[in-house]
Amino acid sequence: MKKDRPDKYLFDERYCKAKEFHFCYDDSILDDIFKNKKSGSILDLGCGVSGLGFALSERGFNYTGVDISRTAIEKLREEAKKRDIKANFVEADLEDYEINDEYDIIICNRVLQFLGKDGQDKVKEIQRKTKKKGINIVDVLINRNISDCDLKTLYQNWNILNERHYDMKTIKQQKVKVFYMVVKK
Repeated sequence: MKKDRPDKYLFDERYCKAKEFHFCYDDSILDDIFKNKKSGSILDLGCGVSGLGFALSERGFNYTGVDISRTAIEKLREEAKKRDIKANFVEADLEDYEINDEYDIIICNRVLQFLGKDGQDKVKEIQRKTKKKGINIVDVLINRNISDCDLKTLYQNWNILNERHYDMKTIKQQKVKVFYMVVKK
């Protein structure tokens, strides 16, 4: 595991300090998935302690979540066992992680900016590993290593189903712009 960019590990530090986990997710992501797919395989890159995997697994999707945070992956596995949910959780640094299978849906929310110049290469890998008529759900903190223009260029031959900009606060309470898009192969 590379430790050259400590900002990649901010969430692990945060998870280690947390006394409880809420396993929440953004309902709009579920809406975008259900508009396009009723079942299939999902890869969630940078899943964190999202409850998205639980919501999708309960609805019959084959879910795999990948995150650099050992704490997040351990908590997700514990919660999946408690809920008797079948989902796969993998601890891995996305800089080194190779996507071996093809998926109906690949989600990559707020992690590409941590990959530096490798972010665009990861998007290309995501595209190659998306099944025909599959979808990608991607959002990035803009004004960092990858921008909304970069994403639109990378996905210029895909059908854009949804896109929007919005503001959010980071862990350090800094206001940042986020670009979110859903695209179909």
